[in-house]
Amino acid sequence: MESNRSISTETVSSTIKSASFLHILPFIFLYILKNHEKLEEVKCDSDKLYKYIPDKTKSFHPNMKLMLLSVPILLLIFKSNNNIALEHTFVILSYAIAIKTTMHYMTPCFAKQEFTNIISIVLLLNLRYFDIIPQEHIQSGFIASSAYSLFLISIRETTSANIISDYTIAILSFLLPKFLG
Repeated sequence: MESNRSISTETVSSTIKSASFLHILPFIFLYILKNHEKLEEVKCDSDKLYKYIPDKTKSFHPNMKLMLLSVPILLLIFKSNNNIALEHTFVILSYAIAIKTTMHYMTPCFAKQEFTNIISIVLLLNLRYFDIIPQEHIQSGFIASSAYSLFLISIRETTSANIISDYTIAILSFLLPKFLG
């Protein structure tokens, strides 16, 4: 078991070169997109789930989603044994945010610009990959991730199409270094 763990850690560290400029570039594009977006007269607020999930926009503090997102981040920081887990998470986040930022730039009405859901999914995948969440508790992790997605729908921060693309992008971004390495 320990030899498999060291082999997988060596594989991960060989696929992660470092947090180079190319890995930081998507975060710069995200900052530009968030702070320089034009107000367009395009309505993208219709979602079939909005009929079934009550609108709780005024019930929660606007920073509640960031407070909920801080839980897996703190878990990753304090429970990881080395910096490889943090570096791997940073690289996967840069891939996922690059893809999502490109999608929003190319098609502004595709979905709402909400990035915390994809971050929480990538964090969940990395928490499981580095055994911070044991295999027997992975169902609880996916339930928590689904609950966070439903929370975002209830405060009308995202749409069901955005959630589906978030899960798809996060899983594909997580698998990308394994195919390249």
